[in-house]
Amino acid sequence: MQPSGPVSPACFAARMAALGPWPGQGMPVCIAVSGGADSMALAILARGWRRDVVGLVVDHGLRAESRLEAEQTVARLLQLGIPARLLVLEGLARGPRMAERARRMRYQALFAACRDLGALDLLVAHHAGDQAETVLMRQQAASGDDGLAAMAVATDMADVRLVRPLLGVGKDALYATVRAAGVNWVEDPSNADLRTARARARHALAADPPRAGTLLTDALQAGQARKARDGDDARWLATHARFHPGGWVVLPAQLVQHRTTNTLN
Repeated sequence: MQPSGPVSPACFAARMAALGPWPGQGMPVCIAVSGGADSMALAILARGWRRDVVGLVVDHGLRAESRLEAEQTVARLLQLGIPARLLVLEGLARGPRMAERARRMRYQALFAACRDLGALDLLVAHHAGDQAETVLMRQQAASGDDGLAAMAVATDMADVRLVRPLLGVGKDALYATVRAAGVNWVEDPSNADLRTARARARHALAADPPRAGTLLTDALQAGQARKARDGDDARWLATHARFHPGGWVVLPAQLVQHRTTNTLN
């Protein structure tokens, strides 16, 4: 995991090179920027990595202060030389499964903005702490092996690639990066609301720091196993599937690969 000092431009550039190839100049790479220290650090590093990046700031409209904070974040990005768009969610109401609904609507808005801009990649600021929290929550939910691998560094969505270049970086290093750049950020009070599962996981790990390291190791091992299974599935499909002229994929009548079937569905 990245040491707690600021993330260097060279270190970030090496991470991005490992995740390439990237689009050429003229095709933007988008960054999801909540305004918190994590995403502001990602914006700072991405701006040093390449010039044609665009910040996407989502206002969920759930707090009276959210619009002002979103506008402040847009202004901070512009000061960094990063063009930014403010995306306002409409119709998100408080109630059951609010965090899940907010997440779904947020990504719908982010992906739509990427399509509008012609961006193939969306950078998000999930870091090592987020990963450990995710593994803990999935353990508590009795998740299967694939779920315990938690978040992947890069995930291909329908038409946008979701990239998490900071997944191996600790939160302290991101705070140090923002402070070193002299950039302010927003602290969202909902992050400490223990009514949410993620806040409870964060609180539990703060009380037991070594446990986070164990969870990250578990996620890495599970992720490597998931990658191997994905490779096996791809090879099986390459051998057994065929493309029909009508535009669909034809599979053998005796399809016994349970995991492959679930993946296709």
